[in-house]
Amino acid sequence: MKLIINADDFGMTQPINEAISELFHQKRISSTSVMANMPYAEEAKKLTSFSDISIGLHINFTQGKPVSEASRVYSIVDNDGNFLMKSELLEKLKQNKVLYEHIKIEFFAQYEQLRYFVGDNISHFDSHQGSTRIPMVYRALLELSKEKELKTAVRVHSKYYLSNSEMCPKVSNPRIFNAHKFGLKRVLAEYYFRAKRNNWRKTCRTPDGMLFNLNNNALSILSDLTKLKSRIKDDGIYEISCHPASSIVGLDNTVMTEIRFKEYNLLKSAEFEESLKYYDLVSYNSLYS
Repeated sequence: MKLIINADDFGMTQPINEAISELFHQKRISSTSVMANMPYAEEAKKLTSFSDISIGLHINFTQGKPVSEASRVYSIVDNDGNFLMKSELLEKLKQNKVLYEHIKIEFFAQYEQLRYFVGDNISHFDSHQGSTRIPMVYRALLELSKEKELKTAVRVHSKYYLSNSEMCPKVSNPRIFNAHKFGLKRVLAEYYFRAKRNNWRKTCRTPDGMLFNLNNNALSILSDLTKLKSRIKDDGIYEISCHPASSIVGLDNTVMTEIRFKEYNLLKSAEFEESLKYYDLVSYNSLYS
């Protein structure tokens, strides 16, 4: 099994940047994605010194201020020029009050901002709070790829699950035949996400999906990897999206705040280092080879 471990949110705070840089140096993660509109995004310049690193754009329409002038993207910001909260953005989309041109302007601006920091080393696109699942955002991604003639790789949201068997681990995807394990709702969702992934593959490169266990969070699946006792025999390429931080300084108090520090410590641990021999840690760059 090939595994991409991607650290999201580079640029949000200095402790997040420090954690990601340290974990790259220790070869515990293989990829990161940068929030180009965040205060410490410029530090992404330092990432280009690492070999075999994937640097992606963490497309963001729900936190902080836009890279563009607020007056140019007024349908996706509030009266103070900040991005709308996710719930507010989705409600405006439902009411057809978001202008596609504003999504496109900001998307292109975030790409150019990151390109200014890291040059042509942008390997993939993913998104903050899942905004690539918004049709307008994905449309802008396709337009950007076509206009810039990019080799484009994109995160997909199809879920694959690592079994609990430590001696004979395997990866499974919810299907009708195992609906008793995952539930019919999850199975139906997975048919939708697999179809969407296969459609994206007409124009983009993608991993096979995201790797989870039944707890459906990164900390839990990373912990499960430390318990492996044998190699995972699987031909897929899966991604784990994590959010490490060396401290919670500068972070708002959310459900993710404490988890970031726990993920960081787990990824640094000797137990996690030992787990690396049971799968191949690759970057998004491997999708182009």
